Amino acid sequence: RQKMIGILYLVLTALLALNVSKEILDAFVTVNNGLETTGQSFDKDINGLYAKFDEKKSIDPLRVMNNWKKAQEAKTFSSAISLYVDQLKKQLLRESEGFKHHEEDTIHLANVEGKERYDITTNILCGQSEDGTDGAANALRKKLAAYKNAMLALLPPDEAKQMHLSLETPDPTDGGEFRTWEMKTFYHTPLAADITILSKEQDDIKSAE
Repeated sequence: RQKMIGILYLVLTALLALNVSKEILDAFVTVNNGLETTGQSFDKDINGLYAKFDEKKSIDPLRVMNNWKKAQEAKTFSSAISLYVDQLKKQLLRESEGFKHHEEDTIHLANVEGKERYDITTNILCGQSEDGTDGAANALRKKLAAYKNAMLALLPPDEAKQMHLSLETPDPTDGGEFRTWEMKTFYHTPLAADITILSKEQDDIKSAE
């Protein structure tokens, strides 16, 4: 399911470069719904794993304590960056729609009027620099890299080398218009696409957790 959503996301991103139609915006809403549902499934599985850690610790604390502590660190790291991404999504909705009373906390992307808007989101995410590195996207990129390193550091070195986490933010190498991940990902992309991209990052975080 997650792979199918990922494929749809890539197709929509390609179509986005050609034309932003109502159908494409609605399709982003559909993909975002799927990503959010996948995130809920991740939450259920993750909470079950933490419960098992707690159970094992209560049975054999001396043997389990070290890994239980690492699990708690993973939980703390993941909660912090997930909250950051969630707050960023809310900021994009709030400022794009001009909300005054935290309506972004309750309104869903499907009910947002300005799904096609990109000026405010581009300013937030890419800032004013030509390479987009003075906006929130650059801060997100750094936080994702730090999170990945922190999570891998919880593992023995040999296992960490073999572990693949879907948290890559490479600069484009296709020789196209954009030179940075920030610009390639968020420059002039409509609100519907930005929210969907951030939902995908949240699922990648939960997958890593």
